[in-house]
Amino acid sequence: MSMVTSNVDREVCARACERHNVAFNQSRTRAGSGQQWGPWCPPECPQCTEETKQRLEREERDRKFNEEVLPEIKAEILAESDRECDAEEGRDELIRALAEAQMPVVFAEWWALNLRGFIARADSEDRAAKDAKIIARRREEFFAQEEAAADRARSELQVKLGAERERKIKESLASWMLAG
Repeated sequence: MSMVTSNVDREVCARACERHNVAFNQSRTRAGSGQQWGPWCPPECPQCTEETKQRLEREERDRKFNEEVLPEIKAEILAESDRECDAEEGRDELIRALAEAQMPVVFAEWWALNLRGFIARADSEDRAAKDAKIIARRREEFFAQEEAAADRARSELQVKLGAERERKIKESLASWMLAG
């Protein structure tokens, strides 16, 4: 930016538009000395200004059509489209070919969207299978320990019963021998 003219309340400068490769003048003013400067006018080169104006006009036309006109004629458009589709020769084959062409892309998108869920489900099912194996193993270990404890208790009982019988027999023999 090079300064062309400057006074206390107004500045003018020459600018170059990089987009259109043209030079243009801008100026800015302030309400009084010591006040802040206002914006540069024009803010862009004449070609940029024209392009902005055309873009805004297109956007306004599109908005008006989409918000005001289209809702009023939508039913007519759908009816016309249905008539054209019904009259089209070989439409079933065309639609099938279009669907088949879309399948790999749609499937890939679906797969990508659901992959985390599939991974989580596979992990959950694998963990549940491992849980079931561990439960079965621990159950068998528990039953084996219970059975071993029962066998030990039976053996100890047999030993105690055997010792009690032997004691009773000895007492009985001792009393028979003393009596006899």
